Amino acid sequence: MDQLLTNQTALEQLLGKKLAIWRRAADMLVLHFGKVRSEGDKSWGEYALHVQCPWRLLKDGGMFTGCADLFKMREKITGPAYTKWYQEGNWSDNLLEHRLLSILSSDSISRSLENTTDGLVVEKVEASAIGDARLYLSGGFLWECFADGCRGEHWRLLDWEHENREHFIVSGCLE
Repeated sequence: MDQLLTNQTALEQLLGKKLAIWRRAADMLVLHFGKVRSEGDKSWGEYALHVQCPWRLLKDGGMFTGCADLFKMREKITGPAYTKWYQEGNWSDNLLEHRLLSILSSDSISRSLENTTDGLVVEKVEASAIGDARLYLSGGFLWECFADGCRGEHWRLLDWEHENREHFIVSGCLE
């Protein structure tokens, strides 16, 4: 099947689903969509998008935040203070999470950011054959990622709602 159609079809499963949970595993972005289920300190949506390529979130056509903001302090500092913060590696006071906390709530149990509003619903999706993806969200937000290499995984979509629990994986280069 044509890779563009396959990528597009995979993302179309998210149409009408709310971006429910935003978290990360190290520097991998993990977005959960749809109805949230929880068990103990774990929570998950119907679908999860694991992103291992560059991404950004736009608001009304301007930059809201992006993956590089994880490695930037909320307050701009330089010199030894920045070196110490960066080398400690917990990046708990980063610009990325600071910006996201203006639209999402922090959940200390699951260590995630959660959408407690009715907003951020996927209204439109676009995909390219090489793995670029765009999710148009309500409220004027656009989330996009772009493949940036021939080796490794760009993103995967996990279906947690259905019994087969398939993973749709986008990786590598076109032949």
